[in-house]
Amino acid sequence: MSIGIGLSEEKLQEILNNHALWLKNKNEGQRADFGPYILSKKDLSGLDLSEANFYNTALLNANFENTILRGANFKGAKAEKAKFSNCDLSNADFSLADLEEANFENANIENTVFIGAILKNTNFNNNKNESKADFRNTIKEEKSLSSQIEFAKKSLSEALKNTDERISDNKAESKKLIETARKIFYIDIIFLILIPLIILNPLDIHCLYYFQAKFISFKALLGNWGIIFYTLPSVTMLIIATTLLRHDQKLIKEIRYFSEMKHEIELFSGLLEASQHAANSFNDHKKAAKYVEDTFTLIRNKLLKVEKVSHDESTENTERDENKNLDIFNKIIDLLSKLTKNLSLIHI
Repeated sequence: MSIGIGLSEEKLQEILNNHALWLKNKNEGQRADFGPYILSKKDLSGLDLSEANFYNTALLNANFENTILRGANFKGAKAEKAKFSNCDLSNADFSLADLEEANFENANIENTVFIGAILKNTNFNNNKNESKADFRNTIKEEKSLSSQIEFAKKSLSEALKNTDERISDNKAESKKLIETARKIFYIDIIFLILIPLIILNPLDIHCLYYFQAKFISFKALLGNWGIIFYTLPSVTMLIIATTLLRHDQKLIKEIRYFSEMKHEIELFSGLLEASQHAANSFNDHKKAAKYVEDTFTLIRNKLLKVEKVSHDESTENTERDENKNLDIFNKIIDLLSKLTKNLSLIHI
């Protein structure tokens, strides 16, 4: 079975066996060299790979749990999401390695070198001798900062998409309401014109005599209440049409509100984009983090202001409409609150 580019399972086992011999006697066997190979998702747990060479090796999701890796060379290794928990990594070298989301929980990192390594979301919980490890010039802060900006931009983009959908849905519903109300008005006008023509029959149309006789007998039966027969349908249609138009006015107000919201979100997205470019120009990560934190805080305060105005306007509507209108802003405010809190930790 193929293990990776240029490395079969048999070859891997051969390398491991030779390394085991080399550890016992430097004159026998051979030091393991995985530099040219891909070991992604491979299980190398519970082994003794002290001083093994993993220079530039692809180790995505590789499992080294409980493995002895004293003095191992991981320079430039691509070890995203690799598992190093409970490992002995003393004197190992991870310079310039990509260790994004890797797990070093309970690992011994005495004199371990991480110079220039990517440590985004890397887990160092409960590890041993962390104070003796070398974390100079890691880019944990820079990449984490960029990632958080991208996450905020993505959330604003999603909010913009939701806002566009609401505007589109409201416009479609408004169009249907106006068309329905217009048809009802037309029917009502026809009714108001047609009934007198049928009753009075000014053109002396023979086929209308029957309806005239029925109306006269019906009016005689109802007396003064006979007028209801004529006015009730017309009034009912007018009430229905007016109700539809009133609902349409509410939809128009919502369209205006969401259009303003869309404009705000577009401005905030542009502000985030600008802050990202500006932050990238800083050579000092702390200054970059402070700059973006201020940007997040500014956006958050603006959103809170918009939320307050929206809340005051929505008191005229039902609770359902209020929650629907403010849901997008609440989510973004929560997001930016978390981002501001996380960014503030970078200064510590």
